Amino acid sequence: MPPYSGWYNSDVTQYAYDPEAAGKILDEAGYDEVGSDGIRLTPDGEKLEFQLLYTSDQQNQRIAELVQSYLKNVGIGVVLKPGDTKTVDAW
Repeated sequence: MPPYSGWYNSDVTQYAYDPEAAGKILDEAGYDEVGSDGIRLTPDGEKLEFQLLYTSDQQNQRIAELVQSYLKNVGIGVVLKPGDTKTVDAW
């Protein structure tokens, strides 16, 4: 969260973007198998994939796409789910 956001918490530890280190952590956690699409598999053989619900304006769509690409770089799938503000806020 950016510092100007009402959700910003200065006590949260900040981490550098390091796909190699993230990959090692995922390997050690048991997500060391990767499917043909580059997405890691759970120990049960399912895709390591999450849904990201976001407010469907242009800025938030771009942010969601960036999150999706960053996580794909370490083998985590993200399915983007746009929604209106009320729907997103209800989650």
